[in-house]
Amino acid sequence: MDNVTSIGQGGFIGCDSLKEIVFPPKLKEIGSDILWNLPSLEKVTVTGAETVFDGGMADDCKNLKTVEIQAGKVKGWFDNLDTLKVGPGVCEVDNLNGSIKHVVVEGDSQLKLLSNAFSGIEDLESAKISGKIAIPQYCFSNCSNLSSVILSDGITSVGTGAFKETPALKELVIPDSVKTLSSLFIDDS
Repeated sequence: MDNVTSIGQGGFIGCDSLKEIVFPPKLKEIGSDILWNLPSLEKVTVTGAETVFDGGMADDCKNLKTVEIQAGKVKGWFDNLDTLKVGPGVCEVDNLNGSIKHVVVEGDSQLKLLSNAFSGIEDLESAKISGKIAIPQYCFSNCSNLSSVILSDGITSVGTGAFKETPALKELVIPDSVKTLSSLFIDDS
């Protein structure tokens, strides 16, 4: 699919044996419900810089374990996802919802985590964040099962309420590279 720039609504519906899909670098448009109800799908990889991947596109994929976003933007609802990997080519993570257990972010200075990026994801258990990025306000707030957060060297700041109301939090590693640690970053936790 190297030269594909657009895939229409429901593009892979009925492909019940499909286990993995890699969206190509030139892909710009993805129709809604493109991966809806694919019982064998285990992994999705997005490589296009102009691709916006909405978790709802893979709704009702019971065996989907890993979504790896290498470029573009990611947003929306994810259903029973084990691991979301965000690579250094990603430019934006916007208000994710649903059920995600583990988040791994390897960002660079281009990546923007928006306020509330992972806020309210009750099933979230761990997060590993690396790269020269900022953790914005309320980024992980209200993640009731979040127990481990490791921020690697390169993280520049942690915003207000970034870990607000995370009662299960047992481990939070903040590197020396953090120059701004906002007040109340871990309020009510």
